[in-house]
Amino acid sequence: MNKNKKYLIIGLISVFVISLFCGYIFLENDSNSILTDEDIYNDEFFFKKLDNDEIGYNNMIVSNQLIIETDGISKNEFEKIIKKYNSKIIGYIAITHTYQIEFDKTVDLSKVSKELEENEHIEHISYNHVFSLSNQTIEYPNDKRWKNDWSTVADGDNWGLEAIHIPEAWDYLKDKELNEINIGVLECYGIQEDHKDLKNNINSILGNYNQTEKEHGTEVTGIIAAEYNNKRDISGISMNKGKIDYFSFYGARNQYSDLMSCKIGLTYLITTAYQNNG
Repeated sequence: MNKNKKYLIIGLISVFVISLFCGYIFLENDSNSILTDEDIYNDEFFFKKLDNDEIGYNNMIVSNQLIIETDGISKNEFEKIIKKYNSKIIGYIAITHTYQIEFDKTVDLSKVSKELEENEHIEHISYNHVFSLSNQTIEYPNDKRWKNDWSTVADGDNWGLEAIHIPEAWDYLKDKELNEINIGVLECYGIQEDHKDLKNNINSILGNYNQTEKEHGTEVTGIIAAEYNNKRDISGISMNKGKIDYFSFYGARNQYSDLMSCKIGLTYLITTAYQNNG
């Protein structure tokens, strides 16, 4: 075999190997572009769901938990700091160095907080606050368009978008070059992921704690991202330029939710958006 043929064969083999490697990287990255349950609920990303029996109703906190953020020390180092308090890590968000800590119910959380605040590696401490959406009062403004004069509002299935003048916005944007964006939806119910007017605009779904109640989540997502200009149902605000990442969590009408579950949901949505498009 002459030298030129030898180099040609070596070159072809090298191209083949590099192609296989690039293909693997592409497929690997593609398969991980949307986070799954396995990606989220692992040693780097987990939390304990709210137990209503542990709520301190006078001040609306989880009575035996704290949420602590550190400066990035290792989990082992952090465990040494809290060891003397007879506590355990029940939730963790690695990307923000956030810990959900559970103590014995006899522990004075305010005293523990003051002691931990003196540690140079502790950046923030808070109670695991509890809230109820149904107990929050909405105070509407006195501006003219908030007078609830429904006779001035358009009719039809898409009346809401007409009421806020979305058609005028679409007209303004139709000749513009729009970037595709990720829209995070943090909901208290599930979503109909196979809905024909939604499925093309959904990136990911996680945490559907209430799979039997899907109407509210589906309606909210439809207002945002129902497929535009497809001769079906309604049109969403985003004109097919908004891709939905969806996280549902405990906390709805007549129910309670807590700060840690909200942090988990927001972190999931931000992480997913970052993985999808940087």
